[in-house]
Amino acid sequence: MATPHAAGLAALIWSANPALTNAQVTYILTSTAEKVGPVGYVNGWNEYLGYGRINAAAAVWAAMPHHLYLPLWLNNWP
Repeated sequence: MATPHAAGLAALIWSANPALTNAQVTYILTSTAEKVGPVGYVNGWNEYLGYGRINAAAAVWAAMPHHLYLPLWLNNWP
């Protein structure tokens, strides 16, 4: 069941920021995954759990243009 979840999250990431490339979406997916289990990760990956458990909230947040969430007065700051 990992593939449908990862594909769905990739779609959510692209919906949050359609300007992202495939490589950027892959980076967001892998870098926001939570490392779980007792096995160590080498370069963020292990043979049993891959990159870990995906974190949809963190991935979508990382994909969003953050200037949209600043207060309006900060968007117009000189």
